[in-house]
Amino acid sequence: MPRLEPSCPSGRRRVRRARERLLEAGIARLDAFCSENACPIAVHHLRVHMLDELETLRDEDDEERRSALSRVVVSRQVRQAVAAAQERALLWLRDSGQINDKTHDRLRLELDRANLPAEREAA
Repeated sequence: MPRLEPSCPSGRRRVRRARERLLEAGIARLDAFCSENACPIAVHHLRVHMLDELETLRDEDDEERRSALSRVVVSRQVRQAVAAAQERALLWLRDSGQINDKTHDRLRLELDRANLPAEREAA
């Protein structure tokens, strides 16, 4: 499997710049979408999270970069903890007989889809 992070400084700069471009594209799309539609607060939170990630890549000030990285890490940990709590609750519902296996599977798929960004970040 190829390495995600190149070992040479110029390769690391290229990867960092590519990540910046991806975040910029995502933020621009969120901005365009929310200028045309009413967006829920969760979308605004996603935008703030993406801006924090972008700041961790761009900011030259080490203190600002650490602060942005800390916000990103805490946000990731919270989403992972919430996903784990939802999975435990779903198992309890099935194991206690409050929902059947088919309902469990359907709800599990919904949770998996909802938690894809958090799972990708954990990898």
